Amino acid sequence: MTQTALGELYLRERGLTPETVAARFGIEIEALPDPTKFRERIGIPLPNGVQTILWIPVLSKAGAHICWIARLLPKPPKWPKFLCAKDSGGPPWMMPELYDRKAQRTLIVTEGPIKAMAVTLAGYDAIGLNGVWCAASPKNGDDPLCLRPELESLRLLGSKVCLAFDADQTTKPEVRQALIRLYLLLTGAGAEVYQLTTWDLEQGKGIDDYLVAQGAERSAETLEILVSAAKPFSETLSSATPLDAYLLQKELPLIEFGTIVRDQLVKQLAQALGVRSEVLRELLSGPVKAKPELDFAANYEPWPQPVDAEELFNEIMVRIGKEVTIEPYQLWVCGLWVMFTWIHPQMDFSPILYVTGPTMECGKTTLLNVIGKMVKRPAKTANVSAAAVYRLSELYHPSLLMDEAQDQLNDRDFWLVIKSGHTPGEYAIRCNPNTSEPEAFDVFCPKLLAGIGRAGAQIMSRSIIIEMERKDGERDRSVRESDPAFIEIRRKLARWANDAGDLRRFQLPKDSQSRRRHRDNWESLYRVACAVSPAVARQLLSFIPSFIDEEQDYNTYLLDSLRKLYREHSQLTKDGFMGSEAIVNALNQDKEAPWYAKDDKGLSVRVLSDRLRRYKVKPDKVWQSEIDKQLRGYRYIDSRARHNDLKRIFEQYLPPEDSK
Repeated sequence: MTQTALGELYLRERGLTPETVAARFGIEIEALPDPTKFRERIGIPLPNGVQTILWIPVLSKAGAHICWIARLLPKPPKWPKFLCAKDSGGPPWMMPELYDRKAQRTLIVTEGPIKAMAVTLAGYDAIGLNGVWCAASPKNGDDPLCLRPELESLRLLGSKVCLAFDADQTTKPEVRQALIRLYLLLTGAGAEVYQLTTWDLEQGKGIDDYLVAQGAERSAETLEILVSAAKPFSETLSSATPLDAYLLQKELPLIEFGTIVRDQLVKQLAQALGVRSEVLRELLSGPVKAKPELDFAANYEPWPQPVDAEELFNEIMVRIGKEVTIEPYQLWVCGLWVMFTWIHPQMDFSPILYVTGPTMECGKTTLLNVIGKMVKRPAKTANVSAAAVYRLSELYHPSLLMDEAQDQLNDRDFWLVIKSGHTPGEYAIRCNPNTSEPEAFDVFCPKLLAGIGRAGAQIMSRSIIIEMERKDGERDRSVRESDPAFIEIRRKLARWANDAGDLRRFQLPKDSQSRRRHRDNWESLYRVACAVSPAVARQLLSFIPSFIDEEQDYNTYLLDSLRKLYREHSQLTKDGFMGSEAIVNALNQDKEAPWYAKDDKGLSVRVLSDRLRRYKVKPDKVWQSEIDKQLRGYRYIDSRARHNDLKRIFEQYLPPEDSK
């Protein structure tokens, strides 16, 4: 099939002919798309695999060209059906004559320009929203939500407006919420809002599919029947499940209504939902201002356009760099951890980001604060009980940002809760003091700890460590998280998370320089990096060695030092053997080793034996002919029953040598 035929087939399957849409709506079919032209019109690179583009112009009231909407064929995976120009805000598609429409004419609001064109050709006024959320202007602070200027300028007062979204919209809570918001906005503008409800999914998902299924030549008649049978939207609200009531509770306070409209709306909704009118009036009372949600309970309205993940990642790093001075490899990981919080449910492991420094005023709290401006559902605290942590985690799954961690981790119950939740399914089990029944709390959520010094090994082994140092220089810390720049970043992150797809397909390469539990930590950030771009993933792999920290793992440092020692003495062989005293004397030459951390005595034969016994590695006596005596020490390969040898332990607990 030729590329031109692909575009024509797409239109004909939706009851549109290429000649009609070109003449009536100005649609262009571009075979063999030009990447330069695409970037000029949309502002982002052309994705791979696109064979044809349908270019749909958006026009002003005067008929002047505003911007383009692009329909990519075939649609690349994870991309939306329709793309608007970057930073255009997702304008709705409608014919210029709609601005002068008569109020008594029925207006049909649907999603996407193609559906709106099918409705227009059937003889009705139609608007194609560029996404279910795109009827409202972006929210600014505490100001109420309002219709987009293009919709607000139409003659809606007293007009019948029918919502014609896909037949499966009732099964998608986020779409249902967008429809309820649209219903409230249109009602506030004085429109009578109806829902087209008389076709099911088997007859076609979208309104254009349904019109084709009923016969393109009968589309005007079919649409008239649908409009005649439309129900007032309030009658579609259900009291059988809590979903509609919950969504209305979220949306009602966001919109401002006139006194009379508010009173009528309360009566309609109270009857539909089976609730008392006083409850709804309380939501709508007084000068309506949106009550801000607690950050750790907030949902974020996704950015209307697809986002360039690598560009967004760089923007996050720039924001962190404006407020705190850290090494480039640390900045890279902090940026990925911000993005990690937005796709956390897809992860098999949840690495703690542990920000530490030797003393105060090293920038730990500043880094925590700037990260908190961009993560999903930040819950910042320097004073929280263990009980509050596991209840907060169960209810909201926030990003826990905990300052002064060195003090809080002294509380054993708090320490146990933080240690838990490294993998899904790890629950905090507590006894309900009122019922004496056990309760399980899901504590699998992102955690950032900031504190002086280090925590215990069980916390550090679950952490990626950012070590801060006191540095001179003024930084810009004046920008608040309510600033539009950070609101935009969070909305873009929400959109990126929606579009990222299944990240479990990405696996950390086996030759990466990471050990068992450390590998689990890096696995999560590697998945995020792969979702950003292959280049970011490769760069992350090159940075991992900078985070290998032997101090946090005494035993790993010991095994690694042993392997190096056996290699230096050519003992990594079948008959390889070294005496205990020779091992201890050699390892004690490393004055930076963790066995010097508590005192200056260093490693002893007894301590070496105790440490290796944990791995079931036991010493043996081997005759040494060159000195004519037996030496007590360790074989590289031990054939005795029920004894692990060094070779096996090195392979199980250390990365392959060729990766070092």
